[in-house]
Amino acid sequence: METPKVSKFTVAAGGTGFSLMLSVLLYAILYSQGENTIVTELGAGGASKEVFLVDEVLPGMPAQQAGVEEGDQPLSVNGTEIMSFKHLFDTVQKTDSSKPLTLVVRKGSANGPERVYNLIPVEKETIIRDGVMQKTKLLGFRPRWKMKKVYGNPFSWSYAETKSTLASLFNPFPNKNQLNDQPRLKRNTSGPLSFSNLIDMYFGKIGLKGVMVFFAFLNLFFLAKAPFDFFRINSSRSSVLF
Repeated sequence: METPKVSKFTVAAGGTGFSLMLSVLLYAILYSQGENTIVTELGAGGASKEVFLVDEVLPGMPAQQAGVEEGDQPLSVNGTEIMSFKHLFDTVQKTDSSKPLTLVVRKGSANGPERVYNLIPVEKETIIRDGVMQKTKLLGFRPRWKMKKVYGNPFSWSYAETKSTLASLFNPFPNKNQLNDQPRLKRNTSGPLSFSNLIDMYFGKIGLKGVMVFFAFLNLFFLAKAPFDFFRINSSRSSVLF
């Protein structure tokens, strides 16, 4: 009770200030990493198209046999400009397997020469989703998207990341099948999940970035306690801070 109010205000303000600084620091560290996004260019009619390159050419497949190389940028197929890898994939599925298709690529770099290849896709059975096998026409290369880092408004970014993280924490598996598919979540038939499994479920799913966002949010949430501390300091019964 004998402690001066100035000292109590200093302690309360110090705790509040530290919480604010820690929260800002955590958000700043994450924000400084930027968000990876696919590089786009203007395509036909001013439409946006994704830039992707050939990442790996599979041996014995049509692309390798025709001469397609790692680092090539596919530009068009059968005279149609390629707008995305999915667009290329869907276009190939519609082609006649008995006739070669024409693939135009840019070699080497953004200013590299264009090269035309004629190749016939091969049909192979592949797993598309949920274990379903389907015959798919393949050229024989894997894509690598050209990426760049973007930095949006830091305040709207922080809000969106916090909202997404909290949604994942309070409803990590909105679909029951998602919960059942988690191999690390072994339900105890005699009772609920153990505490360690709950921690694993909540924080394992959101990852390190989500954990940092969560603790940044917690420190901001603690600021709501500051007015009560200052009120108690100013009141007659201000022996302790809570």
